Amino acid sequence: MGYLSNHLATVIVSIFAAILSGFYYLASPELHFIMLLAVVVTWFLAGICWVAQKSTDYAHKYGHSEKKAQLT
Repeated sequence: MGYLSNHLATVIVSIFAAILSGFYYLASPELHFIMLLAVVVTWFLAGICWVAQKSTDYAHKYGHSEKKAQLT
């Protein structure tokens, strides 16, 4: 099944986003806009990783694999 049920990428990106979120409050006011952009982008990427993994899990749970697609 893999490490963390194949959600390792989601966990790593989420940890990075959480660290960036913490750095937002430590950054100088001049960097708040750039840090806000970085935080939003990394949380969005974490969400995309989660949705992609859920989609893969669903496809493999019900047997929609490449082997069945090649039944010609």
